Parts: sequence; structure tokens; C-alpha cells
Amino acid sequence: MECDRMPDTPYLKGRHLILPAIFRLMYCCGLRCKEARTLARQNVHLDQGYLDVLQSKGPKSRRVYISQELTEYLAGYDSRISRLFPDRTFFFPNRKGRPYGACWLERNFLRFWYTAFPEKKDSGISIRAYDLRHHFVYANMNRWLREGKDVNAMLPYLMRYMGHSEIKNTLYYFHLVPDIYGGILEMSGHSEGLIPEVDDGREE
Repeated sequence: MECDRMPDTPYLKGRHLILPAIFRLMYCCGLRCKEARTLARQNVHLDQGYLDVLQSKGPKSRRVYISQELTEYLAGYDSRISRLFPDRTFFFPNRKGRPYGACWLERNFLRFWYTAFPEKKDSGISIRAYDLRHHFVYANMNRWLREGKDVNAMLPYLMRYMGHSEIKNTLYYFHLVPDIYGGILEMSGHSEGLIPEVDDGREE
């Protein structure tokens, strides 16, 4: 990933650790941008493989289970960032210990995207960090189809995982633009195993 190549810049404390971790979490779990930015450290339970998203859109709260591989990655991140912010409140703190802003996240996402795919810059097709949430739906639905699962039966679990109150809100994310999502698949297909299988094996 392009963000893995970021240098350690002293006046941007911890940014080289935070950006790779926050984008991986969004990609693998379909979190809203704000949910990732404002995630409290006390709500991340890596020893048990889940995080709690509290008072999200609605407001609604939910428990989000994560894959073993992602859990191990975030545990490494947590250990390293804790040396810089030993008493931090937020899992992804800015240099003042507060959550990063929405514009910061979007600006850095576009920087990495166009570095990875410079030909997309003048294509006329827009891309946003939020589109990682769209891809999460796409990835799960395609996996179920490949595995021969009943998508209609699985949708309620995906709806719950994403924090939706109605199935139609989950289906909204499946209006895909091939030029965009082809690029996302190409860029991060090797990480598909990080995306947790959304099923009924765990209760919130």
C-alpha cells in the first residue's frame, strides 16, 4: 500500500503509523469515516477481536468483529503508537491527542489513491474515502455468490454489521462504478482475507 511508505516526520507525530492503520480498518470492516476517526481506544478490544462503535449514525451502537490478521496488525500498531501517545483517548490521535478531521482523512486518501493510480486523476470519475464502505458490501456479496450462499439470507447480518436499520440502506451501497472498484480490487485484492466474514456466528 502507498501509505505504508510514509516517512516518520517528527512534526507530524505518529502520522506514518496512523494512516496505514486507519485505512486498513475502514477497508476491512466497512466503517464510516467518522466512526474510524473518532474511535475511542477503550472501545477497541484486540484481545477479544472486536471493537465497539458507540453512538454512531442514528444514533446507534454496534459491535464489530475483526479478522485475526487485522487484529494482529492493529495490536502492532497499538503498541507502536502507545509509545508516542501513552495516555491517548482516541485510537487514531492527531498530534494534540484529538481525532483527525474529515478533510484530513479525505485529503490523504486521495493523495494515496492518485499516487497508486495516476491515470485516474483526470478520468472524470470521483472517488472518496467513504467508497471503501461501498467496497466492503461488494466484497462480501461477491464472496457469498462464489461460495454459493443465499445472499438474501445473509443480508440481515451484513446490515447489522454495518449499523443499518433497514436492508434497503445496505443495498444502497451496491450501486458500483466498475472503473472505481476495479481499481480498488487491483490495489487491495491481496488483502481480501482481512475482511471478516459477516455471518451469524457472533452476537452483538
